[in-house]
Amino acid sequence: MPRFASIDIGTNSVLLLVAERLPDGRFEAVVERAEITRLGRGVDNSRVLSSDGMEATLSVLVAFANEARELGAEGIAVSATSAARDAKNGADFIAAAQARAGVTVEIIPGEMEAQLSFAAVAQDFGSEAAGPLLVVDIGGGSTEFIYGSDVGTVAFRHSFDVGAVRLTERYVRTDPLSPDERGAIEAHLRDTFS
Repeated sequence: MPRFASIDIGTNSVLLLVAERLPDGRFEAVVERAEITRLGRGVDNSRVLSSDGMEATLSVLVAFANEARELGAEGIAVSATSAARDAKNGADFIAAAQARAGVTVEIIPGEMEAQLSFAAVAQDFGSEAAGPLLVVDIGGGSTEFIYGSDVGTVAFRHSFDVGAVRLTERYVRTDPLSPDERGAIEAHLRDTFS
């Protein structure tokens, strides 16, 4: 059966999925991997991908692309999200990914990220739903809210520049989180989602 791979480069982690296409058209996972690389460290403030973040991410990308090829993937789709969208040097990262891993990275807009998240949830859980689906995809740099039908039709989608890495870098200075830091995060979320 034919195999395909996807690599998702997020603000905080890189995800690999290699899947076989079954005769009925569905896909079955062969391998799933995740590595934390922190590509987006400091991007919220600097709007630049750091050399450390790029190096860690490129090393994992090379390993994941090689593993996908070794497993017989006929194609590898690679997408990058919030950190790469926000960074002034995103093109440098894309060029390095092509040179080192032999893959083309597509920096996808937040609305596309939302659409893809919803499609995955609808595929996996739509048949079990008693009605419409609400999907919340919390990432390192952005959070997507998507509402739609159990068969995958989207009625509403939006990507907000709110994520775990972004909020931590903006507001958190202590461990555990202080009441003031928590209050600042909650106020920011109320303002953003209002």
